[in-house]
Amino acid sequence: MIFWRQELQYLQPTPVPKGFQPNVIDSTFLVSMFKDTTPIFLYFFNPNCPCSRFNQKNFRKIYRTFRERVSFYAIIEKDSKDAISYFEDQNAHILIDSTKVFAHKLGIYSTPQVVILDEKKQIYYRGNFQKSRYCTDKKTDFAFLALDALLQKKPLPNFSNFAFTPYGCSIFEEKDDWFSTGWVFK
Repeated sequence: MIFWRQELQYLQPTPVPKGFQPNVIDSTFLVSMFKDTTPIFLYFFNPNCPCSRFNQKNFRKIYRTFRERVSFYAIIEKDSKDAISYFEDQNAHILIDSTKVFAHKLGIYSTPQVVILDEKKQIYYRGNFQKSRYCTDKKTDFAFLALDALLQKKPLPNFSNFAFTPYGCSIFEEKDDWFSTGWVFK
């Protein structure tokens, strides 16, 4: 029964939090936060989310393929020894986002999600790793394809809505208001 509940959760869009505004991104925050001169891959990961855990293998594949040309960050919602150990083994930078500042600033309300920044710290891609947690179709391996296109200086591929509709585990409690922490977007 638990398997099917998790499977259904992964296939259903994550409910949009009250007050969410999808296109409000604080680019000043990105430039000040990340000093890397390479593209940046941000992986929003929740160690308690089965959907996030299913993407660890996919993250490892992306990391091994692009590690020489990309800076990798794991944005972890909760301080978890297992998650930290896993990402340290992948040589990813780790940021604990318990107050959800990064999620707010980048318009993320669900895990697992990916944000790819180009060299100028502009968002190139914000969306899902892949179409399903058992992704075997290279055409829907969205994060890999987006990063590959960026590094080849190509436009973002023409993905379906599956790439951009968040699914998985909500970062926010149902009672939370998107703006309840007092963050102001400009």
